[in-house]
Amino acid sequence: MKALITSLLTLGYLFFPLSVYSYDVSEEQRKVKDAVEKAKKPVETLKDLAPSASFLKPDSKSSDPKQASQQQQNQPKQELTVEYVFLGKRDPFMPLIKQETDKKKAPTSPMESFMVTDIKLVGILEKNNVYYAQIVLPDGKSFTIKPGQKLGLMGGVVSKITMDLVTIKEKAIDAEGKPIVKEIKLRLQKKEEEE
Repeated sequence: MKALITSLLTLGYLFFPLSVYSYDVSEEQRKVKDAVEKAKKPVETLKDLAPSASFLKPDSKSSDPKQASQQQQNQPKQELTVEYVFLGKRDPFMPLIKQETDKKKAPTSPMESFMVTDIKLVGILEKNNVYYAQIVLPDGKSFTIKPGQKLGLMGGVVSKITMDLVTIKEKAIDAEGKPIVKEIKLRLQKKEEEE
């Protein structure tokens, strides 16, 4: 231990000569003398200076193993806890964009297997004052839909069908994590008349 401290002091003098310091040599000599005196003190008093240093523990070979184990058991364990008070601040461990906790169900019909924007509206029918829409999925399959029916991967519901328009409402989450209702409109493409 003494050798370690003296070697550290010697290295310090090699890299930082006394002429660099603004105080006189006698003060420097006093500091060296104090450091040497501290190095001569028993190991127990050095524990007060650095209680967490593992190299300052007494050598178990020189003392009785039973006494060493009892000393370790009697020493209180030191735990360092840090508390982050985030009143008025956001929790740093929470993601900026909240993820949905509900697992999305597997599609129950082929119409729920594609995005609404990928579906083509090819025709609208009317029967007893109720409109029905004819759609074609990206895989080429054709279906007839009515208001209230589920459509699309995101759980959209057909809210309204008119003569030339199908309105689908999907629940989504905006960038701030707030739930919103997104309205998607599929328009019927009219063929151009040839003259």
